[in-house]
Amino acid sequence: MTIPATFLALLLLEPQLAQTLLAGIVGYLPAALLQLISGGDGGILSVTGMWFHSLGTAIESVTVEMFQISASSVLILGAVIVAVVSYRFAIRRFDTYSPSM
Repeated sequence: MTIPATFLALLLLEPQLAQTLLAGIVGYLPAALLQLISGGDGGILSVTGMWFHSLGTAIESVTVEMFQISASSVLILGAVIVAVVSYRFAIRRFDTYSPSM
């Protein structure tokens, strides 16, 4: 729960850094690792690495304002979904509980 909250705070305080960080972690880092593993050969790992690289480029090509709004919306929507599912799970456990005597 700490990572989404930290990312949301980073989106509010420094959206350009959040965008670069997300592009690096989701796009460029897996691309670099897959390219190193494949050794530069044209195999499936190299193709997958190129896909991740293009994903990082696509994340960086979005305007900062649009990225800030869309990423914040995804984080808040995710938090609401987690809260609803957790509440329903807790209610179900409470309803099925029978104390032993």
